Amino acid sequence: MAITPLPPVPLRSDSPATFVTKADAFLGALNLFATEVDAVGVALTLGATNATSTTSLLIGLGSKSLTVQTGKSYVVGMTVKIASTALGSTWMLGDITSYTSGTGALVVTVTSISGSGTLAAWTISQSAPGGAQVGANADITSLSGLTTPLSVAQGGTGVTTSSGSGANILGTSPTLTTPTLTSPTLTSPIISGTPTGVGVLTTGTSTALSGTKEKTFIAIPSWVKRITLTFDSVSTTTAAANANYAPVVRIGDSSGIQSTGYTSYTGRINGAGAGSDKGSGTGYELINSGAGSQIYTGQVVLSQSATNTWVINGIFSYIDSSGGSSMLTGFKTLSSTLTQIQLTTVSGADNFDAGTINIMYE
Repeated sequence: MAITPLPPVPLRSDSPATFVTKADAFLGALNLFATEVDAVGVALTLGATNATSTTSLLIGLGSKSLTVQTGKSYVVGMTVKIASTALGSTWMLGDITSYTSGTGALVVTVTSISGSGTLAAWTISQSAPGGAQVGANADITSLSGLTTPLSVAQGGTGVTTSSGSGANILGTSPTLTTPTLTSPTLTSPIISGTPTGVGVLTTGTSTALSGTKEKTFIAIPSWVKRITLTFDSVSTTTAAANANYAPVVRIGDSSGIQSTGYTSYTGRINGAGAGSDKGSGTGYELINSGAGSQIYTGQVVLSQSATNTWVINGIFSYIDSSGGSSMLTGFKTLSSTLTQIQLTTVSGADNFDAGTINIMYE
């Protein structure tokens, strides 16, 4: 802390007017001089590096901000201990990263701690840099004076003597007896909730479509991310080709099956050549027109690409006078979580007269 220099001392050789002026200035500066000398005295007794704070802090590593007294001699890089005023064994140790003398704002990067909890009564004092820090330490060459044995997770045995299981851990030739698993039986397991850690594939029951206008699979779990629909020899009753009778896949949420807002494209290859079509937007259309002479076999896969957005792709054959194959891509965003999926026709007016459909999801 700097001390403001005193003004020139009045001298006997000064003229009366100069002597009076210098004397007034000198005497006027003595109050400030005394105050600054007192502050230096406090600093020399280390009071300028001791402080208290009532800032509420959670004990932990990293940057901690608190308010202490103003005018302290804290500097960046100084190591301090922020200890509980009530219980000195609970503390945080670290280096000062900033201190504002005029406001008392103090910021410390904590690297070592003792105890836990959130406290609001602290005593701050200058300290020597800490030893081993919480986390990785690359400079420890030995350990001594441990009062608590290292756990197995820490590389120890969890015991203070090598007996029982500890002897097996520390032994030079431990023996491992081969375990025996005798004919376990798993009968009709039920999976509930959201599966984690492993893939869970749920398969439905193959359903005949003859005589129906639609097939809807409901109660699809919210955790499902991929759905596969498999078709086998599916056809409709309409004789002539008509876009309104094209088979279409639709999805829905809690508000019901959706019949608008789809983007889909089909590509086809048959004896007459190749072509492509954009869907009408009423669903994922398997082909641009349907007729009873066309028999569909194959599968489509829906995958969740983002929240409530489902992308479809599929490939299947259709058998008619010339035969061919079709490929499908598209996407649709629902308002909420998918709960159901449906196979029908664009108009919903045509019946299926043959074939089966099944669902798998995961």
